[in-house]
Amino acid sequence: MSSSRMQSDEPVEAHERSVENFFDTLTDDYTAAIERCFPRYREMLWALLDYLPRDRLFNSILELGCGTGNLSVILKKAFPTASLRLVDVSGESLDVCRSRIAQSENCNFDQRDFRNLAFGRNSFDLVVSSISIHHLDSAEKQTLFCQVHG
Repeated sequence: MSSSRMQSDEPVEAHERSVENFFDTLTDDYTAAIERCFPRYREMLWALLDYLPRDRLFNSILELGCGTGNLSVILKKAFPTASLRLVDVSGESLDVCRSRIAQSENCNFDQRDFRNLAFGRNSFDLVVSSISIHHLDSAEKQTLFCQVHG
């Protein structure tokens, strides 16, 4: 999602479909591809947990750009009783994610572009993302952060 998208005349819905289609084509090989680009990818995912406050209880977690569920699986292991809302634009990636944590309760899957969130203030105790927000330009990041923070 480059800044050139913002300057194009392409309708938002058409753009979302093209982004969805692009990530749908990556679904089968996503983890292998990302691990080639980031050799310590899995270590980075686990390290995200080290940055969370130890004195907080996370009952509801929102993951932006969950993809095929690499971080989602870790979150479910780390917070087995938490309710997870997993958001991704790719339906095929969400299907893979869903299959990886199908036995888990309290998981909701939401196919949408996370730039279009519609959650109320204080809906989540924790909002996380791994390797997806970088797709946004600065203005989109600012808007997203304001939406997430409330």
